[in-house]
Amino acid sequence: MPDSVAAPVALSELDLAVIHAVERSPRASWAAVGTAVGVDPTTAARRWDRLESTGTAWVTCYPLVLPSSVAAIVELTCAPDAAPATARRIARDPQALFVDVVAGAGDVLATIATDGIGAMSAYVVEQLGAIPGVTSVHTQPVLAVLSSGTHIARGTLDKAALSRLPVPDPGHFGSATDRVDDLDWALCLALSRDGRRPLSALSTDVDAGEATVRRRLARLTKLGALRMMVEVATAQTTTPLTAWYSARTPARSLVTAATTLAAMPTIKAVTSVAGSNNLVFKAVFRDLEDIHLFDTRLGQSLPELETTDRKLVLRPIRLMSRLVDADGYAQDVVSIDIRRH
Repeated sequence: MPDSVAAPVALSELDLAVIHAVERSPRASWAAVGTAVGVDPTTAARRWDRLESTGTAWVTCYPLVLPSSVAAIVELTCAPDAAPATARRIARDPQALFVDVVAGAGDVLATIATDGIGAMSAYVVEQLGAIPGVTSVHTQPVLAVLSSGTHIARGTLDKAALSRLPVPDPGHFGSATDRVDDLDWALCLALSRDGRRPLSALSTDVDAGEATVRRRLARLTKLGALRMMVEVATAQTTTPLTAWYSARTPARSLVTAATTLAAMPTIKAVTSVAGSNNLVFKAVFRDLEDIHLFDTRLGQSLPELETTDRKLVLRPIRLMSRLVDADGYAQDVVSIDIRRH
């Protein structure tokens, strides 16, 4: 991120095509991106640099996804007028990956990740519960992430263009010998600041040879520990409104409900959670009427699904490694090192 963010600019069709290509393959070479988009590599790189320098689009990554990783959806109720300050305070914590000021039963909604259930308990009880102005904390542990991804520019490129881009294999931890170390975390943190940082620069960042860095990135990808993501300022999308839904469905239909939800173009994430609700999902909309239409379609598509709460995002505060302004433009970079206490 630059020291000062340039003025935002409207997205062109070429910008959207470049974003779609990067969504498809976050670390593809500019030559590959340019081929998919139909421009030379220099033009593709220049377009992306412009988007990134204005805080309009960026590539980051999740904290390393490990077998010990624990996540939760945490809802905080605050004293009058305390929600914005509370959200900004929480957003500086490495554990708080998504933070929103919301309208609904609570005032602040945060997605929390820690390394281990003990760390989750300590963070929620000892830190969040102790913040002045917080009157209640409700935690829903995440059992599984059933669907995730932004797909902001989905549909911009055709199948032929997308086929020219390498698709990362998500991988998985397969044995007890699979481990990560401080160098792996250093790479993750460097990529959270700039997911497209060149290999040579990453090598300097983590003080390791390029061959070592290349090998480590391949290994982390194979393990499923390194997962990249693309974000775009909400004001630059056709769906600037975001809502979080809590719902319950019979256990027998949980997988069907999650699959149906994930297939809906407006859905950004679906998770199963522990508690009186067993699903939490995030959706984006054009306007308030669009929310009403979605709710109607939801009832028709999933009659067994009972929506128990809907929280409209009034003000986004943090998106993974970025603090954002009211329109979703990246303003600052924050740590995703969930090992910190």
